[in-house]
Amino acid sequence: MALITLAIGAIIYSYIWYAGANKEWGEGLKGLPMSIAHVALSRLNDRPMHTKNFRPQILAFIKCIYNENQHRWMIEHEKVLDLLSQLKAGKGLVILATVIQGLV
Repeated sequence: MALITLAIGAIIYSYIWYAGANKEWGEGLKGLPMSIAHVALSRLNDRPMHTKNFRPQILAFIKCIYNENQHRWMIEHEKVLDLLSQLKAGKGLVILATVIQGLV
């Protein structure tokens, strides 16, 4: 029975392989981390937040200047990033934002 089952499975696999699947179903291994993250995020509200689990989230507006030589935007004072890193002690999230005037 096991050999018959393996033969039927091999026939179905070879048919799908040669006929070609018209739909893109994605890969299970690539979807697994997303599924784990979704389950973990949905369980966050199930338990009360403990003070030791606090992760600060900082939104920092930083002035950027355009470097003509390198053709890119650069942070004017990079020491601010060091200060923000020390404030969150290696944990949490820092979001950097800037306002660029004159661009549409």
